[in-house]
Amino acid sequence: MKGEITVFLSLIFLLLISFITIMIEIAFIQVSKNYARADMSSAVESLFAEYQRDLLQHYGIFAIEATYETGDFSYDRVLQRAEYYGAEGIDMDISYVRLLTDHNGRGFYEQAVAYIKSKLDMEIRPDIREVIERWEEKQHSAKEIQNLTYEVTRNLDHMLSQGEVSIPSENNPIETITNLTEYSLLSLIVPSQERLSKNVITIENVASRRALRQGYGKNSNLDYGMFCRFIFSEYLLHKFQCAVSEKQEQGLSYEIEYLIAGKPSDQENLEVVANQLLLLRVVQNYEFLLQDMGRQEEARAMAEMLLTIYEDTENIGIMKQAILLAWAYEEGAADVKALLNDEENDVEGRYNIGGLSYRDYLRILLFMGEKKHLTMRAIDLIELNLSEREGLAFFKADNCIVNLGIDGTSHLGRGITYSFSVSYGYK
Repeated sequence: MKGEITVFLSLIFLLLISFITIMIEIAFIQVSKNYARADMSSAVESLFAEYQRDLLQHYGIFAIEATYETGDFSYDRVLQRAEYYGAEGIDMDISYVRLLTDHNGRGFYEQAVAYIKSKLDMEIRPDIREVIERWEEKQHSAKEIQNLTYEVTRNLDHMLSQGEVSIPSENNPIETITNLTEYSLLSLIVPSQERLSKNVITIENVASRRALRQGYGKNSNLDYGMFCRFIFSEYLLHKFQCAVSEKQEQGLSYEIEYLIAGKPSDQENLEVVANQLLLLRVVQNYEFLLQDMGRQEEARAMAEMLLTIYEDTENIGIMKQAILLAWAYEEGAADVKALLNDEENDVEGRYNIGGLSYRDYLRILLFMGEKKHLTMRAIDLIELNLSEREGLAFFKADNCIVNLGIDGTSHLGRGITYSFSVSYGYK
């Protein structure tokens, strides 16, 4: 009887020892898994702590400069840095990577929006929504005024071409409009060209024009809605200078103007912006003239006087509309000249037209601009400025990582492996 009990207890003891051994093995495997994942997570976080400092300091953007100041991009170098920070002994493979320039600079756009939100604590207030809606209306009106100008000048030119007598140039609304729309507006509103920046850049190899390195894998779903566009415009105004700012010796001085126009020289960019401002001012001036009965009667009287030489009373309406447009363009040119002279002379509010300064109008133009062009041109300027002003000749935005996923395989011993994924990114 005692022998039977001893055998039974021995079997129970063996089973218990086996169970305890199995539990210890399971615990060891689980702890090893946890350590492997913790090591990898810590290594990736340390990797992302090596952000490019000048990019953050000047533009508030986090990114890993993956060449590590060599100019030679390599994913292997990134994985070697992860190993250095504690992921040694783990087989690693990059599952996805997102670069600063991917998808027309979406990674940059997201961080720029987040930067301004954190700085200004902005929310989509009703008054901001109303302002944005007015800007969108201005954009539509500017297109309409372009079409109206074309139709009126074409009709008036056709009408005048039928007669044998020409209207003196000083009284001809076609010549007035043509001078302001087809010739250099800057030469008319900035008599002294010496005060304009003569800076020029080579744009053949900028980010918005060259073939870019591409990441792969996951993509974000950022809403490119109205408020994000408004916030991004604020970021651009916050980080880049314009024609009423202090001139720079290197790169472009009129950076906001470059974002809008994308030309290689400051003067070309300012010319494009000045013409866009002219259209915005013409819209407002023309609307004012249509509501001013006194100016309407004056325009009609002038039209009748000019057309008496043709004995033409049927086209007085066309001539009147052309005169009103010519007045709107003349006033618009004067407005743009005043806007460009405003902050340059540090006279706050003296020439602000309708309560808006030159920077306010730039804000409108930025909001109305194509977002992918604005984003990539902003990256152009960042590359140029960091290279020329900060001496970072190696810096290229498509070498900068903003999101990274790594698949790891850890060998736990006795042929057991553990596969897992770790990801990290700047937001």
